Amino acid sequence: MLTNPTFSLLLRNLDAAVKVGIRLRKSQTQINVAFPVNVVALNSLTDLQERELDGLLKQVENLLDILSARVFRGILLAEDVDVAELLPRDIANRMETYGVLADATHWSMLVRLRNKLAHEYPLDPVDQAERLNAAFDAINPALAVLVAALAFVRRRFPEASAAIPVFPSVTEGVQP
Repeated sequence: MLTNPTFSLLLRNLDAAVKVGIRLRKSQTQINVAFPVNVVALNSLTDLQERELDGLLKQVENLLDILSARVFRGILLAEDVDVAELLPRDIANRMETYGVLADATHWSMLVRLRNKLAHEYPLDPVDQAERLNAAFDAINPALAVLVAALAFVRRRFPEASAAIPVFPSVTEGVQP
């Protein structure tokens, strides 16, 4: 299994997701901004806080993208599923069936958030605050999906368990 190029790609994508997840968890716990944010708080941010929030938004976007576009497809390809004709909703439904997603509909909402983060930059401070709060609220659900994806791959491919990356536990400071 480890020599299979599709599975090797899945492992690399899982590793990338874990690395982003670790950075995201650190940002979540170390960011010096109180959530939920409002317009008043946005207007009083320091330059450093603005950069921290920009980084947080990018990390949320990256994790959601890696999971939906790479990890989920990789899991299906490792399962010998032809993904060419599958819509994102079909893939989410399959991930729900596998137990990777608790709720495919909720995941679809997270993907819509990811698309907003990637393609829209609101100029209105109220919209900016809403976007920041939505991204912050998406962190724990996204990390839970990462943990579930890792667990699924570990269960489904136990012979490759040693090669599957691990998301650090709470004792290491980054448990979702």
